[in-house]
Amino acid sequence: MHREDLGSSLCPSIPFADSSATRSYWTTLCYVAIAAAPMLGSVITAVLFVAAVVASIDLWRHRSTLPAAPLSARYLASALAFYSVVMLLSGALAGIDGSFFRTIASFSQFIYLIPLALLLPRRAQGLTWLGVSRAAMIGVALTVLAALLEREYWGSGRVELLSGNPLILSALLGVLSFLCVGQMPRKAPIERYASVGLCLAGIAVIAFLAQGRGVLLACAVFAVPATCLLGWLSRWRPAFFLAPPVVAAALLSSWVLWSDFHSPVDERSAPIPFAFWSLLDLERDAERSAFHHRLIMYRAGLAAWKEKPIIGYGPQNRYGAAAPHIQEIVERTLDEEQAFAPALYARIERNPQTFSFSHLHNVFITHAVAAGALGVMALISVSSAPLVLLMRYGGQGRRRESIYEALVFSIFSIMLGMTNLLFFHDISNSFHLFNLIVFCAILSRNSQPRP
Repeated sequence: MHREDLGSSLCPSIPFADSSATRSYWTTLCYVAIAAAPMLGSVITAVLFVAAVVASIDLWRHRSTLPAAPLSARYLASALAFYSVVMLLSGALAGIDGSFFRTIASFSQFIYLIPLALLLPRRAQGLTWLGVSRAAMIGVALTVLAALLEREYWGSGRVELLSGNPLILSALLGVLSFLCVGQMPRKAPIERYASVGLCLAGIAVIAFLAQGRGVLLACAVFAVPATCLLGWLSRWRPAFFLAPPVVAAALLSSWVLWSDFHSPVDERSAPIPFAFWSLLDLERDAERSAFHHRLIMYRAGLAAWKEKPIIGYGPQNRYGAAAPHIQEIVERTLDEEQAFAPALYARIERNPQTFSFSHLHNVFITHAVAAGALGVMALISVSSAPLVLLMRYGGQGRRRESIYEALVFSIFSIMLGMTNLLFFHDISNSFHLFNLIVFCAILSRNSQPRP
């Protein structure tokens, strides 16, 4: 008898003690939260906060009857706690003031989602990867429809829905798009075709409506190993040979489209403004040149980190600490290489206030500046949770289905943060952390750790 079953038999009269109604309630919450996150934005953050409060009450009321939390839940809870302590310590050492308390909101999800991480593996017993994939399919379909309606009736700018940020929408939609094609061996043929179609539709929204260039680049890079892995899981060997040319053809097509429609005189007149290839166009002198902006921030962030490599400047100073180095880099470049410096550098020197962000557009550099090496360690402990737990449980044949989701939640999520925002945002925090909680809940169900 499993410990979960033992817990149920010992307390059959206690409300919500592993009853089928409770399992259905928590399972439904997981599927709805995953599917609706790109459309509803901060609404999902509020829903998960309420769920975390309910989970805390549940844990307290049934502390003597609930079975012990499985290994995956305890590991993830410890990783979230470690991340929270590192950020609080770094921020407190930098100075306890108004900015310190305000910045706590930017990572508070790491704190209040801990009860949910401990409870879901013991309550949401109906969770399956096939259910997650189908929830992602519904989420992508609804998001694509909502994005088309927003573009048609509410403006011609970059689509963002209720997320309030096209990059956040792109990141969330990118994760759901790859989740669509998960569990292919367990789907009927027509559902497989629908999965692939919805995945491509989601990526098309990222490219042409939300215009998340960094996210699109991550999708292109991740598509090759994802396709090969799905081919291996499905025992369809042609996938290994088809993946590289298909991705190459997609990149070539996007370059042709951008070349045909891009107008160097007036970018805003182009049907695909700020398209994927503008991220890699080193000759552009537009004020919003993506490549040069990031190059400056990366250099400035690394210079700032070298001055406080252990504990950093505090999360409230994750961008401000690099600001002086940004100005220094711009001035030095203009003095030494004025003839070759992009026009963007001259604009920054004339008006430094036009160059201001809330983060450094790289998840590792942002955490290094915020909390030093400890911050990077905390980030890795959270982001690597799926892979660590997969190695712990990977010896069992029935856990083979978790390999693909582990790569999506860990590797692909980190790739999203290499050029854009990953954490320090309520929607992104809630979505990615909740995905990790769901992963741990499914992986720990009816599993025993390897000796």
